[in-house]
Amino acid sequence: MIRLASSAWLRAALLGLLVLATVRTSLADDKERKKELVNGVLRILLDSQVERHGLRDERAPLPPPPPGGRPTVEILEARQRLEAMQREAAGLSLALQREAETNPAARGVLADALKFQVRADSVAARSRVLHDHRALAVEVANLDREWRILLLKLQQTPRLPPNCCEHFNRFDEQHGALCKVLAVEPTLDRRLLVRSAESLSAHMRSLVEDVAFETRALPQGRDLIRDAGLAQQAANAFADVILDNVPFRVIAERYQAFTRQWEPLNARLCALHSRYIEREVVAVQQVDQKIRELLWLPRGLNRELINQLAAGVHADVDRLFDSINLSILLHLPAGEFATGAASDFHGYCEHLEECARRSDRREEILDAYDDLLGAWVSFSRHFRNVKSSQLQQQIAVIEQRLVALREPLGIPNVFDRDDARRRAAEIEHLADHFNDDVNTWLSTNRGIPEADRRSLLEQCGRFRATARAMHAVLVQPTPEAELERLNETLFTQWEELFQRVTKSKGPDRDHLLETLSKIGDALVDIEVQFLG
Repeated sequence: MIRLASSAWLRAALLGLLVLATVRTSLADDKERKKELVNGVLRILLDSQVERHGLRDERAPLPPPPPGGRPTVEILEARQRLEAMQREAAGLSLALQREAETNPAARGVLADALKFQVRADSVAARSRVLHDHRALAVEVANLDREWRILLLKLQQTPRLPPNCCEHFNRFDEQHGALCKVLAVEPTLDRRLLVRSAESLSAHMRSLVEDVAFETRALPQGRDLIRDAGLAQQAANAFADVILDNVPFRVIAERYQAFTRQWEPLNARLCALHSRYIEREVVAVQQVDQKIRELLWLPRGLNRELINQLAAGVHADVDRLFDSINLSILLHLPAGEFATGAASDFHGYCEHLEECARRSDRREEILDAYDDLLGAWVSFSRHFRNVKSSQLQQQIAVIEQRLVALREPLGIPNVFDRDDARRRAAEIEHLADHFNDDVNTWLSTNRGIPEADRRSLLEQCGRFRATARAMHAVLVQPTPEAELERLNETLFTQWEELFQRVTKSKGPDRDHLLETLSKIGDALVDIEVQFLG
């Protein structure tokens, strides 16, 4: 296995430090500073993959072919295809970074696109040191799986500009040709698929219980309970078949059997206007989206759920206004405008419901949702400071439904605190393991000077403390600005550790780099949420 030359690693380290210095000193614009920070970390992550997999850096001269060995025709074509894919992946990442400044939906796929660019670069670098195309097949198969998921997300991301679509369409064309050259077939991430299928079964079980309770007095209750039970059985059958190691075609067919049960049931359940049933329907929809990504199955707009949530918002606002007495109105700032704002908000609710019923253009429905959010801000600001727990609770319920509308519309949250909390927990866990691994590593490398050993342990301790603090504040209602500052501190400490371990000598260093690379991936996922 060929190792990256130490001089190349030094250049990589200097490059990372140069990026960091540039970020700290020369960029006045905050958005540009964050982009440079993310890109610098991604460059280091790429170097890590190159080192751990025994690749050479593309900046270093290629080694001569082994004696008697000549590159196959397939590997030569694969190199050309991968070079073209590198260009398109880089162009896509850049286009998404620019788009993410004004389009929240683009932020939802930006982290995945950035990390996929690293993977494409890594596979391209691998191809340049191989002479037999068969040795590249496994890595291209993994790349194929990641690309199919990303492509589905990109295709379902609203309002992407033409240049983004051109990049991923050209990438897909080159990717298809590469898979044909290397005879690569699609492979499933069965581990994630099993977890998602188990989650689907659990939510369907809860839904059946809610349907049984909420419809017990309704004439159609028995039919709904029966059909919900049939959908639950189909979900369980799908979960069971994944464990049987059957081909992709059989798994996809079994999931489509579930969707044939679920989709008509979903429409009937949404017509009940039950908040408890609505909650589980939204949860099933979220798992459905994840499974469709893993199976590369597109999902259309759930018009019934959009209408249900919009009608629920409409009704909640009516109840809110009914609870406002004359005393509250008299003490409202600019209270004379509250009635007009409520009327406008009702109109926008009806407009969203109408668009979901009749429009085939997703952009039109998204525009109607944006208008609804603007109308809600205009309306709700009149009541934000009213000292009434009932009123504040009603406002919170309305906002929960407005946020829930984002899922069937395919709009990610600008800052997903739950996702950030999961990433921070992962970072804290990995930081603890890394600290233990460093202690073990130092105990087996007696040649390291005592001062360096103490310094490295102190550095690890600071990083672990910051990781724990980041996880702790995400559990609390901490302002995003404070989270952002803490995450940047964590980023800086991570980069310093990475540079230091990279330049160290001794066995098992690759394991330390691998752990740091996993931490870097999670940091990118959190940091991208602050872009724009």
